[in-house]
Amino acid sequence: AVVSTQSTGGGNRTFEHPGLRKEGDIVSFMRDPKEPPPPAPEEAPWSEQDSAVVHMEGMDGFDKAVKRKKHSLVMLYAPWCGHCKKAKPEFTEAANTLLENTK
Repeated sequence: AVVSTQSTGGGNRTFEHPGLRKEGDIVSFMRDPKEPPPPAPEEAPWSEQDSAVVHMEGMDGFDKAVKRKKHSLVMLYAPWCGHCKKAKPEFTEAANTLLENTK
């Protein structure tokens, strides 16, 4: 949520506060405004993290990659998407399981 505050001295400040998504949180903030927590540090791209996940950009090599194994799990990943970020650990675990399954 984007929050705009006005102090008694007339100064306005606007900033983003990612934790304000529920009515109760917004009301609490409006009663006692505080600076939001600092943003989380940037994490390394998923393709640079050690895992069994095979990363591809575009369709180059896709058919060949999915034909090498009996089972494939495909995820279309957007690094800015919160749902995609939350799915990374489960997807990585599934990739490790499929890697260990040689049948």
